Amino acid sequence: MAGRDQTALVELYEATVGRLFALAMLIGEDTWDAEETVSDTYVQAWEEAASYGRSRTPVSVWLITICRTRALDKRRQRLPRAEVLDGHAVQPRRDQPDEPAEDLLAMLATSSRAHAGLAALDPVRRQVLAFAYLRGFSHSEISQHTGLALGTVKSHLRRGLADLRRFLGSTDDE
Repeated sequence: MAGRDQTALVELYEATVGRLFALAMLIGEDTWDAEETVSDTYVQAWEEAASYGRSRTPVSVWLITICRTRALDKRRQRLPRAEVLDGHAVQPRRDQPDEPAEDLLAMLATSSRAHAGLAALDPVRRQVLAFAYLRGFSHSEISQHTGLALGTVKSHLRRGLADLRRFLGSTDDE
């Protein structure tokens, strides 16, 4: 793609579109917006392909990161200043670094085993991870929404990511 080979774009699209669409639907929950987000993701990837550095991150993680960012932006555009969830006003995440998000996205990009790993997580950890990385909530917003102490939220996030890493590192025979 960096050489403007359209065949490469088609191959990348066919290999990744299902995963990107699923992510866009999880974040945006609207088919029209998800389709637009995925389309915008591939346009951005095409435009930035020449500057992509393989040493930074795998292509699948790079695409998922672009898609996640675009889907969260689109979601924020649709919402009023504060989204209300179960009576709590929740602002989009702005104060947390994306490094743990990159870890989660890398795990989701590896295979469908990541989905099985998420399903195997404690429901509270799974919910906290979803709020943080799919909805873009800050730690304090997750704490407000769930009623968990801030330290507990941080622990659930850290342990949930560790559990997923262990799950993905295990073999099917375990």
